[in-house]
Amino acid sequence: MIASGALAMDLERGERLGTAAGGLVLVFAAVLALEQLGIETTLLVLLLTVVFGGGVLTLGIGFALGARPVIGHILAGHFLRQSLTQGSPLEVGGRRGLVERVGAVDTLVKDDDRSWSISNAALLDEVIYR
Repeated sequence: MIASGALAMDLERGERLGTAAGGLVLVFAAVLALEQLGIETTLLVLLLTVVFGGGVLTLGIGFALGARPVIGHILAGHFLRQSLTQGSPLEVGGRRGLVERVGAVDTLVKDDDRSWSISNAALLDEVIYR
């Protein structure tokens, strides 16, 4: 069910997600069965909690490190929205234009014949002439 839902959402690793969820349900059912048989499962539950917590922590750190550049662009966009408005003239890197919009990760600038974008982090690092 999870795999088919993930595939319907076009997630690349939908089958693996379904397999992982199935394995998690199987482990949970096995622990419940052992508990019903009267076998002490406290140590097993503690071990599984540590392993699961370590996996979640690893995924969280990996996501945070991978998303760091994007978060920088988003924060730069927040600061740029406070100083640049739609229609503001600017010159950056030898190019002139008018701000069309300040998006989450980039700023769209329109000059005489075309529109171009620059990442918010790069724009915040540049000297902007208004």
